[in-house]
Amino acid sequence: MKQLTGNSRLSAERTWEIFWLCCGLFPPSPQLYPHVTKFLSSRGEAAPMATECAARLYKANRHGARSCPPHAVEVRVEKINKMVLKK
Repeated sequence: MKQLTGNSRLSAERTWEIFWLCCGLFPPSPQLYPHVTKFLSSRGEAAPMATECAARLYKANRHGARSCPPHAVEVRVEKINKMVLKK
């Protein structure tokens, strides 16, 4: 989350991609979860990826960590969605 605060646009875009993947792979600890959700809700309008991250985080928290890494197609779809959101 610190990397998304006051960083360059390119760095922030890359960090959102990593954050998106992490949110879908494993939930944060119960102590960190409220802080992550608050951070994402505060970034909702400024960063469209925050909404996506929040949805993935909720699902990961509800169902637990994934047992397999994301498939290459899943990562490719995220990049396509990001390009559509920029337009």
